[in-house]
Amino acid sequence: MKESIRIIIVDDHAMFRDGLVAMLGSSPKDTPKNSTTIEIVGSAGSGEEALSILKTENADLVITDLSMPEMDGLELTKRLNESYPDMSILVLTMHNDIDSIKCLLDAGAAGYLLKSSGKDEFIQAVNAIMQTGKYFSEEVKDTLVDSMMRKKRDVKPTTVKLTEREAEVLSHIAHELTNAEISEKLFISLHTVETHRRNIMRKLEVHNGVGLLRQAIQLGLVDE
Repeated sequence: MKESIRIIIVDDHAMFRDGLVAMLGSSPKDTPKNSTTIEIVGSAGSGEEALSILKTENADLVITDLSMPEMDGLELTKRLNESYPDMSILVLTMHNDIDSIKCLLDAGAAGYLLKSSGKDEFIQAVNAIMQTGKYFSEEVKDTLVDSMMRKKRDVKPTTVKLTEREAEVLSHIAHELTNAEISEKLFISLHTVETHRRNIMRKLEVHNGVGLLRQAIQLGLVDE
């Protein structure tokens, strides 16, 4: 994980935006396994303004609201994912409906957090995305699983065949364990974990961790 995380915050409400900047600037970033400095390199009131900032500033993470005028968080996420594929996007919103969540996942969001979440979870989400590439609050996970269970009877049986070990690795990935943690838990080498991950992504025809989680849930390959 990087020693410094460069962040841009995007929200059309100046008071909320300033509150996030103040919280990140004053909060300890220490976790049990690492210590990270958070640097706010930009604060924008719209998607267009965020894109303008990125013309002169590099960022590791963009934290954006979903509901904004002119360019909403969904369109911004699509634009960022196309132009800056190595940058992560955390959506911070009041919306916890399945359509919003799936649209943001499809657009390339790495994380989805509700504005009702506490300060500690917000810091946890930032660190988790930089460590594992994804973070979803428990409420959001519940919404995804509920949707999966409602539609499970209508889903055709998957033709994807995972080995027993691949299924184990996928289960741990779904529960946000890092490759190193999976290696330790299953008593296999880090290289072996990475090989299993690549094979799983190839079989599911996905290209990143967010797509892997989404596809695994849709196919009923993992349970919460």
